[in-house]
Amino acid sequence: MEGGMTEREKRFHRREMLRKDYELTRETKKVERIKQRDKDIEMAQLNEFQRQREEVIKARREAKQKKDELKRNKEEYVTRWQQEVHDSRTLEKRGTESELELQRMRETVIDIDYDDDVVLQGACGYDYRMDCSKMNTENGQSLITVGEYGQVDQI
Repeated sequence: MEGGMTEREKRFHRREMLRKDYELTRETKKVERIKQRDKDIEMAQLNEFQRQREEVIKARREAKQKKDELKRNKEEYVTRWQQEVHDSRTLEKRGTESELELQRMRETVIDIDYDDDVVLQGACGYDYRMDCSKMNTENGQSLITVGEYGQVDQI
């Protein structure tokens, strides 16, 4: 018995030390696994938050684009409506002016007889010959034509 311990006690003590060392190592590995798992969970949460943040940014961007588009469409509609109102007022004004002019023309009767009506008509670039033949036909006089053989035909 050297140093107060027998060989058997030394082996027992050595086994106890190895068990404690193994348990300590196992505990350390367990702690490391727990730490790694916590790190993985934190990364997953961070990735999820980042994805949600990107979705929110995308949704806000789309909402802003829709809002801008609606505003632009509304402005175009208002502009078109204003143009239509302006056009309708202009047409209404022209219609009123035309009605007044027509009324004035109906009220004003110009009945001027000229002695040389045919000459005046020709002077204005008017084909008076056709008018004369129409007047003759209206007065009961028929048109006279010369046929193929020189005979006079009445129409």
